[in-house]
Amino acid sequence: MISIDAAGPQLVDDREQPDAATSRLQVQQRVRDAIDQLPPLLREAIVLRELQDCSYTEIAAVTQVPVGTVMSRLSRARARLAGMLQDVVDFGDVA
Repeated sequence: MISIDAAGPQLVDDREQPDAATSRLQVQQRVRDAIDQLPPLLREAIVLRELQDCSYTEIAAVTQVPVGTVMSRLSRARARLAGMLQDVVDFGDVA
């Protein structure tokens, strides 16, 4: 398992308005909570790709599944996240 908190502390820019900083931090927490709600295999794929910046090939090697499975898991993870976060972020057309 990879902890989402492994990305490190979030710093607030002193030049940022307090309301904007609070809003941004709330959105970040909503995204973390949504990722935590994903099934483990989908969560693993999305964390490796989006937070750890691993390539599809690297994810396939780490998870010991074919690249096509990685692509499928990422697609499903992104679709679920889009559904859970539709009131927070405009994802455009996510199938």
